[in-house]
Amino acid sequence: MAEVRVKENESLDSALRRFKR
Repeated sequence: MAEVRVKENESLDSALRRFKR
């Protein structure tokens, strides 16, 4: 399992997209 870090400037959707490739 990888860890997903969300930046205040980025939204959860953006983080999920980068994490899901």
